[in-house]
Amino acid sequence: MDAIFIDSIKNLTENSKAKERGDQELLSHEKRPEELITSIEGYVSSVVNYNHQNVHIGSNGIIGPGGRSYKTRTGDTSRLEIALADSSPTNSLIFHGTSGIRGGDKIRAYVVKGEIKKLNYSRYSESSSPFMDRPIKGEDEVLVNGELKPTMGVLYLEILNESKATLRTDYSIHYDPKTNKVSPDFEV
Repeated sequence: MDAIFIDSIKNLTENSKAKERGDQELLSHEKRPEELITSIEGYVSSVVNYNHQNVHIGSNGIIGPGGRSYKTRTGDTSRLEIALADSSPTNSLIFHGTSGIRGGDKIRAYVVKGEIKKLNYSRYSESSSPFMDRPIKGEDEVLVNGELKPTMGVLYLEILNESKATLRTDYSIHYDPKTNKVSPDFEV
């Protein structure tokens, strides 16, 4: 065999092994979102509430003449954009749900302080069961410890009094307080 060909095969093998080692390193640091929940406290400077309808569009399965589609209203969704007056490095929060929060309130917001990292290889083979417990993101991504960002998604928030006692707690659609679980579609 040609020496250049053999060297290129060796380089491919070494690169592949290095990528596998990098993936193993990332997987060793992988966390569940519940392990990365932290709180941010601050005063609310403003709140903008967006409401919209959720609609499911379906069809009768016939393509072409005779095919019909329909829309079914499946509910409403609220999205709050909360600006914090004195919080650093995070100064903006996104809360999917309803809340009685208003400007001037002192709050404690619980967020996932994580970062999504991409693996070089998928962790599941194509033959693996679609019903197995999957991670919060895709099969080629892992959630690891991260930093607070300027804008963070909120799992739940507490409205506080001046002595920092909780007056009210509001949960987003991405957090189940009974099981303390974060929804798989929560964006970190």
